[in-house]
Amino acid sequence: MKKTIFKIAMGFLAIFSLTFVACDPAETPDEQELITKVTLTLKDAAGKSSTFVWNDPDGTTGTQKPTIDNVNLAVNTVYIASIKLENTTVTPTENITDEVQKESNEHLFVYTFDKSNLSIEVTDKDGNGKPLGIATKMTTKTAGDGKLRIVLKHLPTDKGNLTNPGGETDIDVEFVVNVK
Repeated sequence: MKKTIFKIAMGFLAIFSLTFVACDPAETPDEQELITKVTLTLKDAAGKSSTFVWNDPDGTTGTQKPTIDNVNLAVNTVYIASIKLENTTVTPTENITDEVQKESNEHLFVYTFDKSNLSIEVTDKDGNGKPLGIATKMTTKTAGDGKLRIVLKHLPTDKGNLTNPGGETDIDVEFVVNVK
């Protein structure tokens, strides 16, 4: 009887040990990353490329305010856009975009513009054929200024909803856009 109880106890101990090892938080693929720099690159039909940066060297919880470039665009122009995310607090700088791409099914970029003179279309897809948003097409119409908000959602609950997909926010940045 004592041997049976001992075997059962050892079995529970083995299962408990395996569970603890399997749930190592250091290996969690869904962990949010620190993003300190967002680079938006736009290329027009003539091949002219422009880069705009949002940079917060100490992260969103630090005391430094971010530096943010104004985005200057031409009227009635189509731009092919891409976004790059980085963590500049480590050496070498960590390219977070690569991680987002690897975990594309767990991420979604949400782009909103507060005026009607700029439209944004997500052009890339995740592994399930759903929108991702590293690549977009931006089309300007008339002149005017507005605010472009870019939010990276982690584990969105509805990737078909490009305005409110749910999930946690990895980064939320805003650029002033001047269409002239």
